[in-house]
Amino acid sequence: MNYRSAIFSKYLSDAAMVSVISDEALIKYMLQFEIALAKAQAKLKIIPNASATEIRTVLGNIKITPKSLAAGT
Repeated sequence: MNYRSAIFSKYLSDAAMVSVISDEALIKYMLQFEIALAKAQAKLKIIPNASATEIRTVLGNIKITPKSLAAGT
């Protein structure tokens, strides 16, 4: 496997691991966390339900590549 990640390379020994522990997976999980956070905040009335719905819609459809994320951080 020729997959490179500054954080996860030593764990990326096969395709199954890449699907769980890769830069792309990290981005996916970060977005899922933000969606879950918005849902919890709406349930607790910290943010409006409409805001949580909008966050879910936008983050559920956004495509962020590791390269673009790295460039912006």
